[in-house]
Amino acid sequence: MSAWTLLQLADATFPSGGFAHSWGLEAAWQLGEVASVSAWLAGALHTVALGPLPVALAVHANPDLFDEADALWSAVAVHPVAARASRATGQALLASAARAFEHPGLVALRRRLLAADAPTHLAPVFGAVAQALALPADDAARLMLYTTARDLVSAAVRLGAVGPIEGQRLLVDADGWAGHALATARGRDWRQPTSPFPLQGLWQDQHDTLYSRLFHS
Repeated sequence: MSAWTLLQLADATFPSGGFAHSWGLEAAWQLGEVASVSAWLAGALHTVALGPLPVALAVHANPDLFDEADALWSAVAVHPVAARASRATGQALLASAARAFEHPGLVALRRRLLAADAPTHLAPVFGAVAQALALPADDAARLMLYTTARDLVSAAVRLGAVGPIEGQRLLVDADGWAGHALATARGRDWRQPTSPFPLQGLWQDQHDTLYSRLFHS
């Protein structure tokens, strides 16, 4: 895989669906539950390290695990809004990658999942896309962590929680947090996902009750 392709996947213009979601930040911000966007971002990266990232790395190492991983994530995604976001972004990433790169394996996977009406959660899709495009495991992991941070910071800026320059400073800080998250994710049992931030899911589930909304979740 070329460095150009990696940059293309990381770029905000790649239509993977993440910018339509705040990952619970919008609801928590309106409810007055975000004491620090910095702490929220650090917590989000740690959450990714304990759940979605090991799943993505497992599928990257063995694409035959996709269906099991997709079913697992359906079982553990107990918060409806978060589960909806995972499916929406997974389907958007797979559709965009299959069409943009015209990779036969991704085209076939998308066709099969559509025919089966499969959930198509983001974590296994991310691993499958990275594997198909020959992205090394560490690069794939850092890409998942970066796009998580990128989308959260973008949401915070659009919500007015931070300014654009402060958002960029948060991304600088996120580099260090991502390093710790990657170290945490390595070697974890992907079949035992956990969340260190359960209140985030509870606040996110209030999203549909908000009077006004910028995001889908």
